[in-house]
Amino acid sequence: MTASVPLRRACILSKTRRVIECAVMNFAAEWWHWVVLGCALLAADALLINIYYLIWFGAGAALVGLALLLFPDAPFALQIVLWGAVSALLLLQWIFWLRPRYEGKRASEAKKQLPGQAGVVVRFNDGAGVLRLQRPVGGRDVWDFSSGKSRKPGERVVIGAVSGDGKAIADDTKEE
Repeated sequence: MTASVPLRRACILSKTRRVIECAVMNFAAEWWHWVVLGCALLAADALLINIYYLIWFGAGAALVGLALLLFPDAPFALQIVLWGAVSALLLLQWIFWLRPRYEGKRASEAKKQLPGQAGVVVRFNDGAGVLRLQRPVGGRDVWDFSSGKSRKPGERVVIGAVSGDGKAIADDTKEE
């Protein structure tokens, strides 16, 4: 009696699996399905995480949708492979080519805006520490800094310059 229960469950699971496999194998994605998926991924990146990774998967999906306008009889498996390949190429382009340029511009703009900003010392040890700014600069409110004077946590400091490696240098002549 107990042996038939697992067997019955296996049959039910097997039938369910076959139905799902049949549905997946016979699924015919239309071009607009891919465009909607692309828009959803773009919206998710913009609204939820904003780290510029889902954008490339969304753009890949939209490009697959455009490809389906040209080749409407493309099999679903080919569409998935094409989506993965296009998304991977776009993502690699972002990681190795576009992001370094984008972040380089942001960093250079931040270096121009940083001098004159005031902040509070978070921690300081042996001439270097961490400073929390009143207003974020370049998307950051916490910066590494150096100073020729001894600083205490909670002390207000004005930034005088920025070193070549992006570290803020405290203006030791000004006290706030």
